[in-house]
Amino acid sequence: MFENAAQGLCVLADRQRDLKKLGMLEYQDYVGYESIDEAVENFVWLLAHPDDMKDIAEHGKAKLAPH
Repeated sequence: MFENAAQGLCVLADRQRDLKKLGMLEYQDYVGYESIDEAVENFVWLLAHPDDMKDIAEHGKAKLAPH
C-alpha cells in the first residue's frame, strides 16, 4: 500500500485500523473498503471521478514523500 501510494498511484485497499495511526486518511490518501461489494462500488466511483482519483493519488504521494 505504501509503495503504491509513494509512487503516486491512487490506492484502493482494505480498511486497516493501523493506517489512521500512521497518518493515512481515507478518501484523502487512499480509498478503503470492507467488502467486495464496497470495493467494486469505490472502484466504479473512482473511474467516474478521475479528478478525485488524481487528487487522492497526489495527496498520498505527498504524505509519504518524507519517508
